[in-house]
Amino acid sequence: MEEDSAKLVYGRCQGGLAGLSTKSSIVYGKNFHLYDECMEDAHIYLTLKNIGFEATNTEVTVAIPIVLWEHLRSYSSTNFDISKTDWTDEQIKEESKKAVKDRLKINPENGFARWFGAMIFGDFNLPPEEQVENAVRYWTEERKRQQLLKAELESLKKKT
Repeated sequence: MEEDSAKLVYGRCQGGLAGLSTKSSIVYGKNFHLYDECMEDAHIYLTLKNIGFEATNTEVTVAIPIVLWEHLRSYSSTNFDISKTDWTDEQIKEESKKAVKDRLKINPENGFARWFGAMIFGDFNLPPEEQVENAVRYWTEERKRQQLLKAELESLKKKT
């Protein structure tokens, strides 16, 4: 696999304005790319080049070389987080307050850093109480999403 050596990419949505990519690479090499899409939590994608496959209207079978499979298995999805499934409403509120407090320590002159967390907290210039409210809403929905993922995973484990 030397020629196909994998590169691990840290972070989410690294495309920036120039690339406008919504792909968030987990690992890639010359003939493969394992990634997820920003803002989509239900899927992970694998692009394979020069690989045999069979396809019908309802099914796709892909021949994945065993060495590549073993390599890919060592990477987990960066987005499969079920750590908040048991958080109480009080924990969500306290963690939100703490996160806003940490966020407000960012130097306001750092334009990029100010946007960090905007999808969770809202604009950096919002009053702290409003940022906490936004975070509580976000993490409450995230807890629900994680609970659904956990239930689906447990259901799959029971079937196998």
